[in-house]
Amino acid sequence: MILLKLFYFILLCAIFLSNGFSARYTLKDLNALSKAKEYQELIAHGNDIRPSKRNEQWKGLISNSAGQFLIKVENQKTINPNEIKTLEYLTIFKFIFRDSSRTELFDKILSREIQKCALIQSLNSENSKEQCLSSYFNIWSLSPKTKFYKTAEAILAILDESSYFTRSNYIGNLFELLKISTNSQECSAKLNLNALRSLYHSKKDNKDLELLLKQKISSPCYQRMKNLVYRDFFQSSLSNMGFYFKFLESRGLLENGHQDLYYTLFYLQSPHNSGNLNKSWNLISVLGKNFERRNRLLQILRLRDPLPGKILKLGNKKRRDILLGHFNFNFPEYFENYFKTCSNYYSGKGTFPNGNPTIECMKFIREKENFLPKKKKELISKLFLN
Repeated sequence: MILLKLFYFILLCAIFLSNGFSARYTLKDLNALSKAKEYQELIAHGNDIRPSKRNEQWKGLISNSAGQFLIKVENQKTINPNEIKTLEYLTIFKFIFRDSSRTELFDKILSREIQKCALIQSLNSENSKEQCLSSYFNIWSLSPKTKFYKTAEAILAILDESSYFTRSNYIGNLFELLKISTNSQECSAKLNLNALRSLYHSKKDNKDLELLLKQKISSPCYQRMKNLVYRDFFQSSLSNMGFYFKFLESRGLLENGHQDLYYTLFYLQSPHNSGNLNKSWNLISVLGKNFERRNRLLQILRLRDPLPGKILKLGNKKRRDILLGHFNFNFPEYFENYFKTCSNYYSGKGTFPNGNPTIECMKFIREKENFLPKKKKELISKLFLN
């Protein structure tokens, strides 16, 4: 029995040695493959050469094969699994990326294939897309990522269109993707802002997010991002506005109009205990002393549909009345407009394509008539309280 086990051990060793060592290619073998234009096989066995033998001739063979292979793949409409594996092999040889044209070609191919992942349509398309993305993402993660601008943006694009579940799997990589993408001269402002917003809402690491928001961004990219934030800020939801506010604040771009709208919306829609509540309370006091600022803000608030008013249905009535009292004392014009709009809606005056623009109005009025100014109270009492 012992002799039989010994025999099998020797046999296994022989198989291992024959498969492991005799299969190693030599420089002569690589030369032969280069002449035969068998570039994939050469790349797959490039590391067979012992480190002490990896001379300039070896580097030349690998570099030439890499270039020829990439040109071949670029001209193909499809890429097969073996070619994907060869792309992965190429990331082992870091010296090939010293050539900018070769690096750009690799980046172009990788980004193109990732874009194809986004086009996958199947019964289980979300999983299929994720499987497709993960294979190329792995290649990108092994590559000199800082040079792969197009690939970083292609990954951001497919994540932007994917489900939250898929995005959450890559949330830890968004920092690195954004550092690369925002330094591209041709970056997409929308994609980068969407990715930054995903990080903001994930609350994964606000310190890292602050560093990312303050990092150097290529001038054209920064200008496009800034213009997009300025354009969308005043029409955005409160949650997205919080991100835009953070972006502008980190860049020293906040103006009174941004602060007035953001903190007032916070106060009217989501006055929970936080540092923002204190800032909102103080801002409302400032607005109370500046009619022009209040009026500018009122014109912006009047355009929102529905009108902000979730504060009216706070469960803690004592807290609600204190907050409302402070607001109405300093900014009486807002709720005058709010309840006038409410009155117009229920009395059939005007057009309201989206339905009731004062969702919290009726319930609050039935419960607390005393909050209203006298004239408004008489008017709305006819509608609701008789």
